[in-house]
Amino acid sequence: MKYLLIALFALLLVTSCDNAKKYRTEIAEIDSKQLQLDSLESVINEVNMDSLSYMQKEATENEAVISEYYFADTIDMAFAGKLDRNKRVRKSLNNIETQKTKILKELSEIKLQFTNLKKDILSGLYDSKQIENYLNVERLDFNELKLNVKSFNLLQQEQKKNFYYSNPQIKAYCELLLKDIEK
Repeated sequence: MKYLLIALFALLLVTSCDNAKKYRTEIAEIDSKQLQLDSLESVINEVNMDSLSYMQKEATENEAVISEYYFADTIDMAFAGKLDRNKRVRKSLNNIETQKTKILKELSEIKLQFTNLKKDILSGLYDSKQIENYLNVERLDFNELKLNVKSFNLLQQEQKKNFYYSNPQIKAYCELLLKDIEK
């Protein structure tokens, strides 16, 4: 029994080495994609969610004050543009935490798929055609995830710019409106 297990292990090791050589290009691609996934994960995790949540909350509060207390004839066009940017911040950052969670979940799933595919290739479960088909599916998923990460990152950068451009004047205007109400 002991010798049977040793022989089986040796056979598995030889098969695994053969597959590693035979499919080295595919394995190298999988390793490369996993490194890229790690980079994408870093990009997502570096986004300061507290800051974005604060901006969304502040934009919502400012918009509520203005919509309740301002008169349309008292606002100039430049200020109206800032109000529009404030609204973009409020709307686009509304589900930002959910978006991040969804992306990280998808990223984790794709990492696992690549890991499992590599193990399956090394253990000889698939032929060349099957490997290519599975790799094509994973490439598509990876490219879609990469686009989602890029969109998420661009969104948060754009809304930070909108917030820092518009919020100081809007906040000051809200404070004036609230002071006038208190009088």
